[in-house]
Amino acid sequence: MDIYVVGIGALIFGFILGRASSPMKSKMETPQIIDIKPTRELTKEAEDNINSLMRQGNKIEALRYIREALGIGLKEAKDLADLAFEQRNFDIRSIVEYTRLKTEALKAAELLDENLK
Repeated sequence: MDIYVVGIGALIFGFILGRASSPMKSKMETPQIIDIKPTRELTKEAEDNINSLMRQGNKIEALRYIREALGIGLKEAKDLADLAFEQRNFDIRSIVEYTRLKTEALKAAELLDENLK
């Protein structure tokens, strides 16, 4: 019985020691700027197709449609699709607008930080 208590104590001590020595992740990660400049206007038909594909979980096919519909590169389309799936928001028009506004805000914050230095 005593050996079990010692073993459990050693496991708990090891866990605590491991947690204390591991680097803590910052809760404030640097926000990612997704700078998307569509070369085409999103049509209602394309929007409906993309939204439907994303709701069905067909990310790869949605990526293809996003690239074609907006005239953007693979990385930008992937960033949009990843954001949509991460936020569980399958409305591509609102994702594009959210991304545009967030990018403008982050760029303004960076500019402000540079001017304050």
